[in-house]
Amino acid sequence: MEFDIAARRWKRLGGTADDRVAADDAIPGPRKRPVSFNDPDGHRFWVMFGHADRQATPANHPHHVGNGDAYQYEDAWSYDTDTGKWTKERVPGNAPAPRTEAGSTYNPVTGQAVVFGGYHPQLMTIVPEANVNFNFSYFADTFVCDLSPTPHWRQVLTAGFPTYRAQPTLVADPDTGDLYMFGGFANSDYVPVHGTMWSRTYGDLWKLTIAPPGKTLPGVNMAEEARTARAGPWQRCFTCGAAGNWRKCGGSCKGRAYFCGKPCLAEGWKEHKAMHNCRKA
Repeated sequence: MEFDIAARRWKRLGGTADDRVAADDAIPGPRKRPVSFNDPDGHRFWVMFGHADRQATPANHPHHVGNGDAYQYEDAWSYDTDTGKWTKERVPGNAPAPRTEAGSTYNPVTGQAVVFGGYHPQLMTIVPEANVNFNFSYFADTFVCDLSPTPHWRQVLTAGFPTYRAQPTLVADPDTGDLYMFGGFANSDYVPVHGTMWSRTYGDLWKLTIAPPGKTLPGVNMAEEARTARAGPWQRCFTCGAAGNWRKCGGSCKGRAYFCGKPCLAEGWKEHKAMHNCRKA
């Protein structure tokens, strides 16, 4: 659908009110909560991922599947508002994993699309301490797509992340380019959150400043931040870069770096000591 703000009028561009459309490789399949953002040329918008909620599909619907499991899309599309046509896209780079219910927006200052969090309804989560497995996973990662001149994905690594969540609201300040994220939720009936076992709705507000393509922010050492990045309960090993629930350094750095085991601690200690002026406690 297209909404003319000045005329306050809706216009149908395609599809039907109840999405009873025949399968067609030339258009995206029916889905809910995809990643979406507009293109800086002002004539296209993008739709990526999202999922088909089979549990909510009536039995007589042409897209009904008997097992009722959600289906995670892995595709990306752009829609040209001038020609009224969809194009299936393949964007290179370090792209986000397929997901649904992620926060997404377009940043007009940097010319980038930004994606944070969301969840995958078919990617298993393993909780060793509870000896349970769940059939979907939450994300707490950040990705940007440099849309001009050629679309290209990259992951943004910082020293800290907001907690894993789905359905956050993400907006960009059109004057400064700063990003603001509010809210979201995690259903801990399936994925434990901070040791509790009930659904948690977030009311926190976050701000993120991302440097434009080809530039760096003053006072930010991206190489160092990438090696000490944290995402919720997970940390990156300073030496090998693996992500996990590692032990923090017990020296005078007060946990600035984490190590996945004694071999990585022994190998990376000298460099960590020099970088963070750390001394053994």
